[in-house]
Amino acid sequence: MIRHRKLAKEGDVSYGVRTDYHVIFSETWQVPVLYFLSTWTKTMDPLNLKEIYSVLVESSTKAALEDVGVMGGISHGVFSMLVRL
Repeated sequence: MIRHRKLAKEGDVSYGVRTDYHVIFSETWQVPVLYFLSTWTKTMDPLNLKEIYSVLVESSTKAALEDVGVMGGISHGVFSMLVRL
């Protein structure tokens, strides 16, 4: 599933975020895991964790999600199957 979110418009260029979602079965945990890759549409650079919380997480759930465990409800890292070539 791919989701586009337009954040601003400057002249004829729209700035936004593209998020690709993938559900992959984890052999380690024996459960389905949601992986996603969010990139800025203008540069295709990936969002950092602070930007992910700012752009993708609804404000009403942000505090609860950030307070889950040591790393919060979202872990940040590169999953080799999702890296665009």
